[in-house]
Amino acid sequence: MERTITVKGTGSATARPDLVEIKLTLDSQHMNYEKTMAEAAQQHDAIVAYLNPCGIMKSDIKTASFNVDTHYEREETSRGNYKSVFRGYNCEQELTFTFDLDKKHLAQVLSALSDCSAKPEFSIRFTVKDNTALKNEALISATKDARAKAELLAKASGTTLGDLVSIDYFWKDINIYSDSLCDAMPIGCSQAVDIEPDDVAINDAVTFIWSIG
Repeated sequence: MERTITVKGTGSATARPDLVEIKLTLDSQHMNYEKTMAEAAQQHDAIVAYLNPCGIMKSDIKTASFNVDTHYEREETSRGNYKSVFRGYNCEQELTFTFDLDKKHLAQVLSALSDCSAKPEFSIRFTVKDNTALKNEALISATKDARAKAELLAKASGTTLGDLVSIDYFWKDINIYSDSLCDAMPIGCSQAVDIEPDDVAINDAVTFIWSIG
């Protein structure tokens, strides 16, 4: 029976963020469906108009989600029972866009959103444009870590590391964002922006099996 050694390697990688991702949340509500949708369209158009002077084009603004539903509230009747009362239609849309990280540009964008008649809520996240290179760096780091551990264990146990038998890697969706974020900021807080986000840091792991002799 072939003797083997199984080792899990862990690796990490860091990079300075060079991309800003902004998510906007817009809400419109009316008793009339057509008015609700008309206001939603006006809000979207206002966002596009106010961001255009900042170099953010309409094609740069993506719709992450668009939901329309009915809004009901429970009310107590004169007999002490409860009934659902229709309060109108609600439309919520989430828009996202990205641009190169630059403090002056970020301040300009936030100022435009502050002045925008749509009055959206927004959150800011910082990431990297080349996230594939960062993921690869973490995976290479994990591979080197596993090899070093295997060689150390083989030497300590008085044996030698042989051929690589198998590699077990479970792909996962890695969060490629800095821990620094401004979540659900209300409009009006965009003055005096001086943000220095933390590095983007990720981790990964892979398991190797070597023969030993």
